[in-house]
Amino acid sequence: MKKYNLFCLVSLFLLFSCIQLNSQVTIHDSVLFVKKNLNGPRMGVTYLMSNSNVMKKTLQTDVPIMSQFGWQFEWGTYPLSGGPAFVFELVPFFSGVEYGYFIPSINTIIGIRLPSGFEFGMGPNIAIGVNDKAFSTSLTLAIGKTFNFDGVYLPFNLACVTGRYGSRLSFIFGYAL
Repeated sequence: MKKYNLFCLVSLFLLFSCIQLNSQVTIHDSVLFVKKNLNGPRMGVTYLMSNSNVMKKTLQTDVPIMSQFGWQFEWGTYPLSGGPAFVFELVPFFSGVEYGYFIPSINTIIGIRLPSGFEFGMGPNIAIGVNDKAFSTSLTLAIGKTFNFDGVYLPFNLACVTGRYGSRLSFIFGYAL
């Protein structure tokens, strides 16, 4: 048994030594980053999935669709040499206006945008006034693509918000300059 433990210990040491040697990196040039703020209006529609009965009860409707209106505050760090950008988004919305309601919510998304414009991220969602509660929390998962037309950015995103009071699927679009 002691020989086996010694063999494992020596094998792990050699494995980590090889990994250490192979992972040494020499930096010849420093990476330069530029920061962009792609703030702008957002709007879209949300489909209340079948498990969203609490939200439908709040809206007093059986129609599973509601509007979304908001503004996206975005801070991104982009490498000048190309590569993925790291983005942080804060997106306050209000919804349900077509039902006579004003349901505010806010999403915080931490994500990555590739040079092709494909993007994905996730973060918390807080909705106020759902089911007569002060607020409810959910998780937002988002994917999309942002098109760049000579400095005019057009984002198209799908977001799934899932939590205690059901799931919602949203299609959101907008623009940023």
